[in-house]
Amino acid sequence: MCESSEGDDERRMRYATFTVVAESGFTGVGRTISSHPAITHEGIQNITLLGDGTVLMLTQLRGDLELARTILEERDDIRQCEVFGREEGYAYIHAEATEVVQQLLTVEREHEVLISTPIEFGEAEHGKGEELRVTLLGEDRTLQRVVSNAPDAVDVRLEETGEYQPNLDEVAALLTDRQREILATAVEMGYYEVPRETTQRKIADALDVAPGTVTEHLQKIESKVLTPLVR
Repeated sequence: MCESSEGDDERRMRYATFTVVAESGFTGVGRTISSHPAITHEGIQNITLLGDGTVLMLTQLRGDLELARTILEERDDIRQCEVFGREEGYAYIHAEATEVVQQLLTVEREHEVLISTPIEFGEAEHGKGEELRVTLLGEDRTLQRVVSNAPDAVDVRLEETGEYQPNLDEVAALLTDRQREILATAVEMGYYEVPRETTQRKIADALDVAPGTVTEHLQKIESKVLTPLVR
């Protein structure tokens, strides 16, 4: 059950932006792309650690994307890649993950925080490794645990922190796939029309779930969507 308490800052969603530096680097992919002046690495839009220790990445690129495609196809640590666009576009990459990347993404998953994208990538100062600028979303205590459990192989520096004020797209991203399905069905069936054109029981019947399941999910959805709008 989702609980909240007015004035309880520890329960409020906060953001913390960090610069994470690894002398050994994170992946060879970003460094390889960024080493070419004809290509600009705009940021990682999405990254997911798979059960086999590989990662899926969607990264935004600008510049000579044909060159980027050639570079990526030549790398042995990339299992699959697709580059979309001409002068501006994206690269979908399925690659081997280094131990550092696996540890970072495992910490994020185990401590129930969210990574806000894009993740900015760059060379560390004086060429000593690579750095990521990443923003995490979570409760204060959770963010503190994430930092304390960061891999020994990285240097974590806090850049900025504050109360999280999401836009509507970001709020939608906080919903689970099941919650989005239930919300879409509720809207389609007229649950939020005035007057209402359906009931929670009818929504449950359409989705073949118990009415209590619909009630619980709609309460969680409304809490996630409406609470940020009145803070």
